[in-house]
Amino acid sequence: MGSWKRTACLCVLFLAITVVWTVCGAERAEASAQTDPFRQEKEEVWAAFRESARAYLKSRLPGEFDFVWEAPDPESEDPESSSVSDRNGEVSDDAGTTSDQELLSDPNVQIVPEMQEKLQKALEAGESLNQRTGRAESRTETESEIPFQGIQEVFNYLFVGDSRFVGMEETVGNGEASWICETAMGLSWLQDSAGPLIDDMDLNGYAVVLNLGVNDLGNVSGYVAYLQEKVPQWREKGAAVYYMSVNPVSAGVSVTNDEIAAFNQTIYENLPPGTGWIDTMNYLLEDGFTAPDGLHYDSATYQKIYQYAMEAIQ
Repeated sequence: MGSWKRTACLCVLFLAITVVWTVCGAERAEASAQTDPFRQEKEEVWAAFRESARAYLKSRLPGEFDFVWEAPDPESEDPESSSVSDRNGEVSDDAGTTSDQELLSDPNVQIVPEMQEKLQKALEAGESLNQRTGRAESRTETESEIPFQGIQEVFNYLFVGDSRFVGMEETVGNGEASWICETAMGLSWLQDSAGPLIDDMDLNGYAVVLNLGVNDLGNVSGYVAYLQEKVPQWREKGAAVYYMSVNPVSAGVSVTNDEIAAFNQTIYENLPPGTGWIDTMNYLLEDGFTAPDGLHYDSATYQKIYQYAMEAIQ
């Protein structure tokens, strides 16, 4: 047989093998997809994750998202077209009827162990975030921080206060924040000195944190009136304004923690709309603090207060 005939036969044989292999491979792939023992579990894992995310967005962060994520359709010829849907719509009405924990513990939802662990970690991280921002259900309203209500991107931080902020500035003072603070100051200093300095600033992008009152707890009504007048003005200039609770004392000073708590409650209940509340008093009472002279803190406590405030703002 001539060489060209042998070559032609080999080509025909190769072509036949290729066709058979392709057809059989397609049939095997289709059969595998139909009999994949994990196919249902994979689909249910994605469904549980999607419903958990939708429930979380619906119940805990209403109005902050304008789209929901949908699972890619495995049969779709264009996966990108189904990855995000309903960008201008709303989350379905039943999205918030099932909690995250209920989804994870539902015996009818089959979740592979690896995804179960990931979902649980995500849930715990979300609850941790809720606790820092005052949305945790386990904390009462008066014990929670009030996050800033406006649309504001913070670029700078301004801390305004008395001798306790003087001590905190000495501990953590750096380029991250600016400080307006003096020893033994109260409402009159805020009105006559600190306030005008704030008025003269370009406040766009600032988070302004106020912490005054331990030196003049009896002036609480004056603080309320001043805040109701000035906070809206500062916010109009682009600032996010927060009031940090007056923090606790130890034995040996002229004021009590009950008096401080009453002052904080009055301030909290009368904050102008959109003002943030940073509840460091309850945080310190729960976590512990050290005040060598009963009023001013050690470096470790000042660092704790500062970090807690920064987390509440961010």
